[in-house]
Amino acid sequence: PDINHDVDKRTREITQRIGELYSSIKTNQTDRYGIYAEEINNSVQNMMELSERVCY
Repeated sequence: PDINHDVDKRTREITQRIGELYSSIKTNQTDRYGIYAEEINNSVQNMMELSERVCY
């Protein structure tokens, strides 16, 4: 697979998750904060795993 495609896909995923968290903050959906934070964390972990594969 093309590494640029994978990086783009993961970057968009992280951005989308942050947008979801931001929207929940704006609408005061405090019950969703933890869920969105976990999804952001998972997306960032996926990006880190990709980076490790590229660097090593």
